Order: sequence, then C-alpha cells, then structure tokens
Amino acid sequence: MINFIKKIFDSPTLMSWSSVFVRFGSALFVLPLILKIYSPVEQSFWFFINTIAGFAMLADSGFGATLVRAVSYFSAGAEKIPSTRKEYDEKLEIKNEEPNLEKLRDLLTTSLRIYTILTGFLILMLSTVGILMVWNIMSLGHHRFDLWLAYAVIIPYCAVMISSVKWSSFMRGFGFISLEARFGVIQGSFQIIVFIILLSFGLKPVYLISYMMLQSLVRYFYLRWYVLRWFRNKGIFISNRRYFDKDIFRSLWGATWRLGGLSWGAYAISSGTSLVVSQLKDPLMMASFLFTMRIVGFIKGLARAPFYTNVPKIYSLAAKKDFKYLKVKSSEYIFLGMLVMIGGFGAIALFGNWGLSLIGIHTKFVPLTILLLIIITEFLDIHSSYHASIYTSTNHIPFLWPALISGALIIGLGFYVLPIYGILGLVLVKFLIQLSFNNWYSVSLSMKLLDWNFLRYLVNMPYIGFKGIINKLHFLSH
Repeated sequence: MINFIKKIFDSPTLMSWSSVFVRFGSALFVLPLILKIYSPVEQSFWFFINTIAGFAMLADSGFGATLVRAVSYFSAGAEKIPSTRKEYDEKLEIKNEEPNLEKLRDLLTTSLRIYTILTGFLILMLSTVGILMVWNIMSLGHHRFDLWLAYAVIIPYCAVMISSVKWSSFMRGFGFISLEARFGVIQGSFQIIVFIILLSFGLKPVYLISYMMLQSLVRYFYLRWYVLRWFRNKGIFISNRRYFDKDIFRSLWGATWRLGGLSWGAYAISSGTSLVVSQLKDPLMMASFLFTMRIVGFIKGLARAPFYTNVPKIYSLAAKKDFKYLKVKSSEYIFLGMLVMIGGFGAIALFGNWGLSLIGIHTKFVPLTILLLIIITEFLDIHSSYHASIYTSTNHIPFLWPALISGALIIGLGFYVLPIYGILGLVLVKFLIQLSFNNWYSVSLSMKLLDWNFLRYLVNMPYIGFKGIINKLHFLSH
C-alpha cells in the first residue's frame, strides 16, 4: 500500500489529476453553497472571475509556454533554442544530454527582467479594459462597494499569479510537475475548507478572493524557493539577477510574439461567449450560462491533465526528434483525456440538472440543446489543442492569424446574434467558426510532422492509449 501511494505521489499525471480533482471538489462542495447563498448578480460576478483572470494572464504574451520549451531544451543539453521550423529541421542532433546549466542560469535571469515588465502590463490592463468588462455586472449590482473592493483585490492577485509563471515554467521544464501539482493539492484542499467556513457565515466574494490572494503569495514563494534551490544544488548561484541575454531573448521572441497573439485569439475563442453573455441584462440567464461554462471548464481541466502535465516530455522527445516514441506517448495522453471528456460531459448532460434539483439548487445548466452544442465544440477544441502543442514543439507557430480572426468573429458576430437568436445562436456561431478551420488545421500539421496517416491515427491512437492505461494500472498495482 505504501509503495502504491508513493507511485501516485511521484506520477505527474496522477498528481495533476489530483490537483484538478481538488478543484472539482471545490465545485462539489463550494459551488452549491455559492448557488444557495449568493444572489444571481453575485453568482455572475464570482463565475466571471475566471474570465477576468484569463484576460489578466494574456499579459504573459506567450512567454510562459515558450519558457517551458526553452527549459526543456536546455535541460536536454541543447546549446540553443531553434527560432524557426527551419532551424529545428536543420540543427544538429543533441549529443550531450546533461543539462546546460550556464544557459539555464542565463535563461532565468533574462526571464526575471521580462516578467517585471509583463506584471506592469497586467496591472495596466486590469485597471482599464478589465473595469469595462465587469461594468455591466457592477451596474446590475448597483455598484456595490464590496464588489468593487473584490475586483480591486483581483488585480494584485493576478499580478502575483503572473509573476509565478516564470518559476512554474522552470519547475515544469525540469520535470518537477508532480511536486508542483502536489503543492496545488494541499493548497486546494485548504481552500475548500476555508471557503466552506467563509460561506457558512454568509460572507461576500471579497473575503473569498482575499484568501485566494494570500494563497497565491504562498505558492509564489514556494516555487521560487524550489527553483533557486535546484540551481544551488547544481553549484549555480545567481549572482547577477539583472543579466539579460539578448541571444536567448531573440530565440524566445521568435515564437513568443506568435504565441502571445495566439493566446489572445485563444482567449477570445474560449471566453468570447462568456464575455458576450456577461453583457446581458438578465442576471439569472447570465448566471446559468456562466455556471455551465464553469463546470465545463472543470471537465476540460481534467481532460487536459494527462497531456499538458507531460508537455515537457513531449518537447524533449521533439528536441531529440524521437517521433516514434512521441507517437506512443502522445497517443496515451490524448486517449486518456478524451475518455475523461466523454465521461464528464456525458454525466452533466444526462444527470446535471437532475442532480441540482436533488439538492434544491435553483440555478440550472443551460437547456440540453445548447449544452450538447457546447460539449461537441469543446471536445473538438481540446483535441485540436493537443495537436497544436505537439506541432509547436518545433517553435513554428502558424496558428496566429486563424486564432485572432476566429476569436474576433466569435465576439463580433456573438454581439450581433445574441439579441436575435439568443444563447443558442451564440454557441452555434462558435461551433461553426471553429469547425471551419481550427479544429482540423493543427491536427493536419501534427500528422505531417509525425508522418502519421490520419486514418491510421484514428486506429492507432485508441489502441496505444488503451494499452497504456492497462500498463499504468499494472505498474501501480505492483
């Protein structure tokens, strides 16, 4: 039993799932209290916090994802990061697989300067555009002081979160994903307990957000301490924190500005419908939709865990051009994620509103037709995002303009369609736009990179994935 538990704690995927399950526990124990205690306006504000936080993290501008890849490359022994797909194809194979400590040190000091600037940009964004985003909800709440105070606390909370990205990226690039997830499980467990206590006294969102702020500070200092300790254990001391390596920055920037633009487009795609619905004058309908998207988001988090917790391994295999093993590992992660999506989405479609009625909650999921359309859209989006991540391991980012155009169309057409066709028309717009391009383009590029026929992929992926699950269960049982 002890050996079984140790294997769970050492598994990045299982620990990341544990972290997501803790967040799901928050939905199970905290959300019912929020739905019972808070008014529709307060519910809408609380559910919209995720949209605000997502907007704030756009200030990262793609550096976080690029930084993970850079750390993975240097940890694998690379001398430089390929700036383009051409450099990736033509560069010499990695011969020394020992970590390139000098480059990792310079990467860290360079990232410190970068994230100081990004944090300032985030504060500016939330102090201007962010206020416009929440203005309608605040108006419906008659501009209550406690709601504006809660928003004021969100700004430093997001600033701490984005400052944590650089440390988290190094943790992930080093392969310490299970440690980060383990800490997230502990924090998440405490958060559930604290939220239940606060809500049992009927306290407003500002108190919950204040605790989130405190928790984010603890996480920041933990990640920082662990990364700096890793360097010290390797005999590397950061004596000049102001050092800025222009060559490393240029290598990062080649992919980062595209990823940054891509993240803006992806945000508009994923949160565009929530942004449009947040401008409704019906707080009950708004709360129902934002609640639905919150639960869908929990399921998406579970589905992403198997793949994205192992992204450094994907990048490392791509750096070594070990495409045969990359096919195997990506198939395992994708299949497991798709199983989670089928199970989770199926559960809320079949039993969601029945379960809410059973515990006496009046806020419901959106009607079944709309829910099914949301589920299909999200299923296809997550699948295509897996393959986009595989392809971007080459540092070639061809998804910028498709994402920006798609995001702009979803929001622009959404504002036009919503008053005429309602929420059904809004989610239909997103489904058609995504299906027309984004759902297949990244998959086709990934298949080409891996030299994998799509029809063969449809057969091989579930077979390899199912076999991987059996092997994992066998490993855990012994």
